[in-house]
Order: sequence, then C-alpha cells, then structure tokens
Amino acid sequence: MPELRIRNVEPWIVEVYRDKARKHGLTMEREIRDTLARLAVQDMTDFLTELRQTRTQQREKYGVLDDSTPAILADRGAL
Repeated sequence: MPELRIRNVEPWIVEVYRDKARKHGLTMEREIRDTLARLAVQDMTDFLTELRQTRTQQREKYGVLDDSTPAILADRGAL
C-alpha cells in the first residue's frame, strides 16, 4: 500500500486529529486515513451527482438520441 507523508501541518490540526482519534479509540493515523477515505468517497459522490445533473440537462435540451449501432453495422455490411 502506498505511503503518504504530509509536511508542515499546523500544530492545531494535529491536535484536532489527536483528540478525535482518542475519542474514537483509534490511532491518529487511522483517524486521518478514515477521514481521507470519507472525503474521497464524498468527492466521488459529488462528481457523480454533477454528471447525472449534466446528463439530465443534456437530455432536456437535446432529447434522447437514437441508437446509431444498427446504421453503423448496416453501413459496414455494405463494404
């Protein structure tokens, strides 16, 4: 598994995560890993939500296009 080193972290940030880890009965490393994972999932969820909204807007603007596969296959068969 890759390692990540973060330098020059403000002392108050370290203290916040140390306190959170203590309250959750975890190591500070585990607390930060869990936080990073939670944030990454949220970023991915936000991105997918944005994609769905864009798709909906495009469908409202242009409608649903016909599937071009049959026409392409027919054209290739004509070669």
